[in-house]
Amino acid sequence: MNVGNTQEPITLPEQLHSAKAIAKNSFWLLAEKIFRFLLSFFVGVWFARYLGPENYGKYAFAYSFVTLFSVLSTLGISRIILKDLRGECSSNDTTILGSSLTLRIAGGIALIFCTLIVIHFFGSGDEAIVYMVVVFSTSYLIQSFSVIEVWFQSQLKSRKIVNAKSIGLVFSTLLKVGLILVESPVIYFAYCSVLEATLAMALLVVAYRSSGINIVSWSWNKTYCVGLLSQSWPLAFSTLSGIIYVQCDKLMLGEMASMAEVGIYAVYLQLFLIPRFVFSSLNSSYAPVLINLYEKKTSTFFAQLVKMLSINIWLAIWSIVILCLVGNNLIELLFGDEYVASEEILYWLAASFLLQVPSGLRIDYAVLKGATRILFYLRLVSALINISLNFMLIPILGILGAVISTFFTRLFFDFLINFVVPALRPYSRAYITACIDALAQKPLRLLISGELMQTEGFNIKNG
Repeated sequence: MNVGNTQEPITLPEQLHSAKAIAKNSFWLLAEKIFRFLLSFFVGVWFARYLGPENYGKYAFAYSFVTLFSVLSTLGISRIILKDLRGECSSNDTTILGSSLTLRIAGGIALIFCTLIVIHFFGSGDEAIVYMVVVFSTSYLIQSFSVIEVWFQSQLKSRKIVNAKSIGLVFSTLLKVGLILVESPVIYFAYCSVLEATLAMALLVVAYRSSGINIVSWSWNKTYCVGLLSQSWPLAFSTLSGIIYVQCDKLMLGEMASMAEVGIYAVYLQLFLIPRFVFSSLNSSYAPVLINLYEKKTSTFFAQLVKMLSINIWLAIWSIVILCLVGNNLIELLFGDEYVASEEILYWLAASFLLQVPSGLRIDYAVLKGATRILFYLRLVSALINISLNFMLIPILGILGAVISTFFTRLFFDFLINFVVPALRPYSRAYITACIDALAQKPLRLLISGELMQTEGFNIKNG
């Protein structure tokens, strides 16, 4: 996209040209995820025990409801911004960031109005849920400044992101602990998300300024905004469709079953947080590498894609084996007997998780190939499938019906469709190759030998 020059290109340090910088970047991202998980999980256990399934279900329902509209705030632009900051437009980063921030703020305001209207006319009328919806929506508006986070990712400076997010998390967690100790009502806990977002965004702005650039130098460009939205809307609606079939389970359980079942279902999903943050950290840190290899049209792109997919699949297999063996015992030990349900729920969730793991890299692949519109249509069909299955199965099977619906939706969207759509067939070949490598324990040998971060021909483009 063509935008006007606003400043001289930022020359990156020579060290960023090496695989060492990638490894260091991955370390900080993973460290933040681990810290976030440990702090959030253990306080979350206390939080869930304190509230009980009914109130915890209300909290999860309100959060899922706002998440359903979150695409209005995020707009699906993060990956495209990252690509632009690393590509030919990298010398115009202040215009890219300023335009992105303008779009995000407008989207955040739209999010607040839409959630208020929908919850008023179609909600259950529960005052606590309505109140929490308003607060959660406000936190998304504050997170508009997370476009700075994308800039740090493009520079492989994830430590700045980690510091800001960690401080925000610590203070919000302390507030949550204090609310538990004074036995506050469930609606008060929603304020923790606002505090976390406010602190994290403020610290990101400070860190960005310490890099020698002031946020007041940002400018917006109408042409760039229009071009950005034209590229991002298929990805945004694809994300929305994905959110629908991820979050509609809780929303439909709340409307068709009970809030207590929503709380139990939310607890079971928490068991998969550990492997999820590992995959998220690896993929988000490796995305700039894949972008660089693709733009240079290097022959190693496919090999690196297979390597990352095989690592993902290998970790997923071992994760679900462990969770299936001890999952229900962990829930009983940590959350209490009132949260324990059928082991079948755990098995279906594990199978869904295995199918879901490689989908993060597929989004990056689709962006590079310009196939985001295909993802939109596929996500839309998947969301409709999931909603239809939920309508049929939740009234009969409750939580089990919701997880079965999720499995068959993911089987269609995350696996089978890759072999049918021409634009995704190269990805499907990489996926099959990665599955074979994972079963042959090749990722284990890569980790032992230290070859995971060795990327032939890697070189960061510096404008």
